[in-house]
Amino acid sequence: MKLNDLLAILPSTPETGELLKWVKNLTDQSNLDLKAFTPGALKPVEFYKEFPIQMDVEGDYHDLGVFFDRISKYSRIINVSGVSITASSGKEHSIKSMFTATTFVYDEKGGEQP
Repeated sequence: MKLNDLLAILPSTPETGELLKWVKNLTDQSNLDLKAFTPGALKPVEFYKEFPIQMDVEGDYHDLGVFFDRISKYSRIINVSGVSITASSGKEHSIKSMFTATTFVYDEKGGEQP
């Protein structure tokens, strides 16, 4: 594998704006409304950093499954955890879901001690 291929999977910067555009496009394609996209702090782990993003979406149950399937096919590694699904009070959608989407950033200093 070439360095450019590896950086597509594990980039050296969080690329928050690019991720937001991609997620917004993906939620639109999946018939979901993106209600919140809240990036968390980078958490160092050996040669990479975890980059958690809290997300809230509204839609239908099947559409949420389609969205998660599409996330799994993205070139970057993204783990989804802490998924909660509740009934939506609105008439437009049947569910609300909150979850954490964690992606990873290459740490060029990788475990160096200060």
